[in-house]
Amino acid sequence: MPVRYGSDETGPLKGVLYDCVLTKADGKGRWWDGMDPQQLNGRPHGKDEPCPEFVENFMLRTQDLIDKYNPDLLYFDDNLYYPDLDWPAQAPPNYVPIREGGGPTNHGDGMAVSQIDLGNRLISAVAIPPHSPGSTAYLDAENRLLITGDAIGSAWPYIQMGPLSRYDQSVHHIEEVTRPYPDLAALPAHFYQTGAWARGRAPLNGRPLDRQYITDMAALADGVLAGTITGEPFFAGVEAYWAKNDSAQMVYSLSTLYRQGEAGEPYHAVRIPGNFKRDTGMDTFDPRIDAISKIAADFYLVRETSGESLFLLHGSTSALLIGSGGPHASHCLGRVRGNPHR
Repeated sequence: MPVRYGSDETGPLKGVLYDCVLTKADGKGRWWDGMDPQQLNGRPHGKDEPCPEFVENFMLRTQDLIDKYNPDLLYFDDNLYYPDLDWPAQAPPNYVPIREGGGPTNHGDGMAVSQIDLGNRLISAVAIPPHSPGSTAYLDAENRLLITGDAIGSAWPYIQMGPLSRYDQSVHHIEEVTRPYPDLAALPAHFYQTGAWARGRAPLNGRPLDRQYITDMAALADGVLAGTITGEPFFAGVEAYWAKNDSAQMVYSLSTLYRQGEAGEPYHAVRIPGNFKRDTGMDTFDPRIDAISKIAADFYLVRETSGESLFLLHGSTSALLIGSGGPHASHCLGRVRGNPHR
């Protein structure tokens, strides 16, 4: 931790480390007689000098603590890198702001970092809002790893807080950043989800997330915004909708597709009752969704970005539109009728 590498800046002990210098012999006649401090601190080494035995020992002691006492929280007084745009109101002094590109900030010591240098391993921040304003992925380019957390999900990210258009930009940004690494592995927050629901069945069979997942997610966000991919009710509430494209799935809301004032496709449709329960085998949290799932015949809810709702019922030869729509409604309705099962 930082203090272990500290020393006086002036005086007779200038430059002598506070920790890491004592040996077993120094404990003779003291309360720690017989114990070797180097088993705790490792051999004397500088802050930027690799010491694998210290790293392994620290890891094993931490694991032993977890195994024996099952703590709810572990806190270390080392630097903790925290997303600059999600900065907490009362951040401890060891918090270091991090964001893609780095630069001046009102947080920490006034300068956000963009990378974490582990000595022989460099981790770069990649911005991926809007799961939170400061949502950040961490790229280990040399080892082809991208740690994404919840931001792009592993089963389905929750984007209903929106805007989906911002998420679309983020996923395309990740797609571009990772283009040089076709063999990339993406590590999400809930790793068990890589083998759950559709990802647990053929052809994925629990395969870890890869760059194909990122490109599928980018195409999914594009399709939902363009209205070419139609969602259906999601099990967690009536304002949440679920859509999928190959290996990617997401949850979104029709009311948060765009930023305020942002131009986009004016009409979007969702298919009711949809196949979520059939495709996932999951129960719902909301009895209203259970009621919707019992509807025998498909129809479509068509929502205009201002909030106006239309309903489309179609048969084999004709369709009935309930409600009125603007000049662009026919374009959306034509997409729905021409592609009724997406």
